[in-house]
Amino acid sequence: MKKLETFTANIYLGLRHGYSGKWSSVDEVRIWLQNYCNEVKLGVTITPTEFVYVDGGEPGLVIGLINYPRFPSSVDGIKEKAIAIARGLMELCHQERVSIVFSDETIMLEKEEAVVPKDYLYYEFEEFKKQMAEATALLKKMNEAANYMRWQYEMDETMKEFEREVADASGWLSSWCG
Repeated sequence: MKKLETFTANIYLGLRHGYSGKWSSVDEVRIWLQNYCNEVKLGVTITPTEFVYVDGGEPGLVIGLINYPRFPSSVDGIKEKAIAIARGLMELCHQERVSIVFSDETIMLEKEEAVVPKDYLYYEFEEFKKQMAEATALLKKMNEAANYMRWQYEMDETMKEFEREVADASGWLSSWCG
């Protein structure tokens, strides 16, 4: 049995992009979180919720962090990770503000405070596509060169065989023409 100091963080995230009619999906958030968790060795929960506020509401998510014994952390470590996640998801979901409820305090991040973290949803995908296109073009050139070299080798072998036949024929040819 492992025991740790209890400390939790819940990130409250809306899914509507700012005040527009566009929305982020739970799958987008899940993919971003999965990539983040894989990189920093963390486990989180994703719980659907519904926000009701003055003159409106929207669907959202509560992202939960605990001091999980498999990936133990300090209170400050959990707070840092929760803030990093909130900033990243705030950017991903185009939120104006995000609240984080810790065991000992509640904070609200606002858009102007957001620092753009690594984009875990589209993690270097455009760069990857560019590199794959360059690699494909290079591979095509290498295949063309290999085919040319194979053709050149076959031509060399054909010429050698022709020269051997000419050499063999020169003996009987000279006796006929001689």
